Amino acid sequence: MNHSMSIPFVVKSAVAVISMVKENEWTEGISGPSERLINFKIKIAPDFDLLTKEGASLKDVECSLTVKNGDYYNEHTDANKAIGVFVYRKHEDEYSSDEENIFASVVIDDSFFSELFSLVLSGRSPQKIMIYARDLEYGRDFEGQDAVLDTSRKNGINLVDIVTFEMASVVENLKFIEGESASFESKILDLMRSFKSLIHKELALYRFAFVIIIGLLLLK
Repeated sequence: MNHSMSIPFVVKSAVAVISMVKENEWTEGISGPSERLINFKIKIAPDFDLLTKEGASLKDVECSLTVKNGDYYNEHTDANKAIGVFVYRKHEDEYSSDEENIFASVVIDDSFFSELFSLVLSGRSPQKIMIYARDLEYGRDFEGQDAVLDTSRKNGINLVDIVTFEMASVVENLKFIEGESASFESKILDLMRSFKSLIHKELALYRFAFVIIIGLLLLK
């Protein structure tokens, strides 16, 4: 298996989709819910850069990720033990809305997908996504904060080995609560501050008791 490198993305939006298929002459024998997937609009993280071999930055290129449930993407990925694809496209015609775009599409384990799908369906979303793609090259940054993508490769397809999702903490999510829930946010934050203050007081008490014990031992 070729070495894969990670590309960090921040999530702009997430949509849980249930596609419905109505039986007709093209879908004979198929009806009802046919597929669940999650569509993410993503952006390369601010502290990272993805470059072409010519040195041009792809940082501002529109990016997206589609996540499906299962363990099989297609014959090519299955033969190469990958979970999906990372694709660069450059549009040459005048009718395309974006001159360039990057999209990834992967499959993940059913149980984990169900949790992620329910989360997005409820209005929450991962904060960051890390995509590990093959056939990338190291960039010029000594700390590994960039990578080089060969945009001239046939079909512009790179295989994906791993995708990870980073959730925001509860406190960070509470910052987005508005309206009537704002009072709930303040109560939670006040409770956390009180708990933190209590811990500090207890530690101070322990230190004081320890000093007294040492003093008594020295007096003996």
